[in-house]
Amino acid sequence: MTYGPPISGTPIPGGETPKNFAKSAARALDVLAYLAEHRAPARAKEIAEALGMAASSADQLLKSMVLSGYLIFRLADKAYAPSAKLRGLADWVTEIYPPDAKIEALLEELHAATGCTVTFSLEADGFMEVANYIRVPLYSRVQARARVPMLCSALGGSILAGRSDSYIRSALLHAWRQRTVTSATIRDLSANVFRSVDQFRRLGYAWRLRGAPCAPGDDVFSMAVGLRASGVGSGMALGLAGAERDVRPRQAQIAGVMHELAAKYDLAA
Repeated sequence: MTYGPPISGTPIPGGETPKNFAKSAARALDVLAYLAEHRAPARAKEIAEALGMAASSADQLLKSMVLSGYLIFRLADKAYAPSAKLRGLADWVTEIYPPDAKIEALLEELHAATGCTVTFSLEADGFMEVANYIRVPLYSRVQARARVPMLCSALGGSILAGRSDSYIRSALLHAWRQRTVTSATIRDLSANVFRSVDQFRRLGYAWRLRGAPCAPGDDVFSMAVGLRASGVGSGMALGLAGAERDVRPRQAQIAGVMHELAAKYDLAA
């Protein structure tokens, strides 16, 4: 089995925004995520290698982050570390998202009970993003930060089942605007989504949405249970995938175990 890790600038005068500004901002966040996972100061060379950046680009970015007050530079060992400016953000993130240890304990117990690939995912702009997982070889494509559209996944279905019909209609429109689904399929998909969500609501769990163009292979059966929303209202889901011949006949039993463990660990508490 494979264990997955948790998901790990200054204003421009005159309002002029360079084309690479958004990419630089994302890279700066990657630096902070690396330092958070590394849990120790790191030199520019280490950060560049970890993020696949050119040494000169990493050096320039790190110096900019120091000037902006987000990093400190230790002259003694030439290492970079987060500054106290980020303390408030770190405290807030800790408050609104469940701790990794709690998520991992839930996934360990669910995996032990079912023998399947299990995931913890978060809602993110019309997608479900895998944050933590325990993977078995059958479903080897699962990885941290993997994203699946809400409208064609069991993970997304479990979130939609807890939302209003007006929210689902908004999600469909958003998916069309994002080109997650094409205009040629959105009408058929809309009818299918509402039909499926109605059933998900009755049974208390979701499975792969039938007829969705981005669904996994027929040999894999996916199901999910929606969890209580995070501190910022983002949907959270507990997912499971395995061979259809093994999972589908006992899906109700597995869903019961998923609900029991969700209540036991209560990640939104």
